[in-house]
Amino acid sequence: MAFLNPESEEVIAVADNARKAIRVLSLLGGLALAGCATAPAIQHPSPQLEQQWLTHQRNLTRLHSWVISGRLGIQVPHDGWHIAFRWEQGDAELYHITLSGPLGQESAELQGTPQGVTLLLSDGHSVSASDPDKLLLHQLGWRLPIKGLYYWVRGLPVPHRQETHGLNAQGRLQWLKQSGWDIAYRGYENISGRAFPTKIFLDSEKVKVRLVIDEWTLS
Repeated sequence: MAFLNPESEEVIAVADNARKAIRVLSLLGGLALAGCATAPAIQHPSPQLEQQWLTHQRNLTRLHSWVISGRLGIQVPHDGWHIAFRWEQGDAELYHITLSGPLGQESAELQGTPQGVTLLLSDGHSVSASDPDKLLLHQLGWRLPIKGLYYWVRGLPVPHRQETHGLNAQGRLQWLKQSGWDIAYRGYENISGRAFPTKIFLDSEKVKVRLVIDEWTLS
């Protein structure tokens, strides 16, 4: 896999094409970027609730592959995008994320392997890098925390990183603060006896992300 210097003329040209393609994706509506009211997290969970949380974590940690699809809203200062997405996860380093506009007219694909990540555009252009977050920032102008989302979409904190969190009445994450992101869990769905997030709001200093998962497929 060839890796390109993010400052090269070729990469800058690809970035311009990427931004134009993804800007077309913003035609997809139906995902509000504004926040909404939610029940407050339990401030002092009981030992029973903490045990529910620990059991829930252990169960979800065993899940390493899945397919999710839904809608993604991204807002940066003075700009925003609404995108449909499909995320096929093999393990922590093998994934295929498709971002698409209305009726699939425009698309972009992010392919991750142990060697790095490649962004593929519908016009045939591609660029590779070692870090997905930096690649998206350089090429599309916004940051999406792919490595963190590998855990956060399951309703888990990233292991061995500092975090604070609050639980709901069922012993699931209500909110999480980690790696510079404030993450709010606004909905869950029970699948095969386990609760999976369906609506996640992520806020950092310069980016707001609204993730709505319409379908979970477990493998």
